Amino acid sequence: MKKFASYEAFLNDLEKNTGYQVYDERTDSSGVKTPYIVCGRLQDNNIVADNTVLVAKDIVDVLLFTVQSNHVIKGQRTKAEAKVKEYLKGIGAIYDTDYDWIKNASLHKSSYTVEVWYV
Repeated sequence: MKKFASYEAFLNDLEKNTGYQVYDERTDSSGVKTPYIVCGRLQDNNIVADNTVLVAKDIVDVLLFTVQSNHVIKGQRTKAEAKVKEYLKGIGAIYDTDYDWIKNASLHKSSYTVEVWYV
């Protein structure tokens, strides 16, 4: 598993390697061009002993948003999902995936829950 200097370093690496804009969940990402990614820390999952953090890591939700006219599995969505999965596999991440269709916005949301390790 690749280790990052910080959460922000993970976001920057994700953006650089996928080519998609990456935002923290606290950043206003309205009006951006799809596909784009929004990340949020769900919880820290540190390994602690003797009141010291031995291994720092977070559980992060990586949300990929793609626009499409209907709820189908093809086009921009599949290309974007392949890029994100390739990146996650490349850093050695184990991830859970979930999908959602946001009908009123014509957006497809692909959610990848990953563990991000820090040095």
